[in-house]
Amino acid sequence: VAVVLYKMAGSPNVVYRNVFSDVGAGHYFAKAAVWAHDYGIISGLVGGSLGVGQPIRREDFVVMLYRYAEYRGLDTSAMDLLDKYTDSGLVSGYAWAPVGWAVAHGIMGNDAYLWPKNNITRAEIVFMIYKFLCL
Repeated sequence: VAVVLYKMAGSPNVVYRNVFSDVGAGHYFAKAAVWAHDYGIISGLVGGSLGVGQPIRREDFVVMLYRYAEYRGLDTSAMDLLDKYTDSGLVSGYAWAPVGWAVAHGIMGNDAYLWPKNNITRAEIVFMIYKFLCL
């Protein structure tokens, strides 16, 4: 995900440094991870790792996309109510505003469920990025 957002930002010049314990200089995504960390798009996990190889939940992807929107200077104030979704109570506190923003823009919440804790699929990432690019 860091690589996708980094490329969407135009692959800015980044000098690698060890910001995540599980991301070495040799990883193909190392510069993207440093860039995403530096701009607050990705904060990593408790303990200082990025979670390399671990799946990403839908709500966490939306948080990263929301932070990327802020990085780009887009208006992120639009929010939709989440209580109309059967599983809105599963949305983490840190993800509440980003998920509300994503729902307001049709990026997430296109049926009766948000599925915030489900691992995101590549197809869902493509759909959400497409909807984001249509903003």
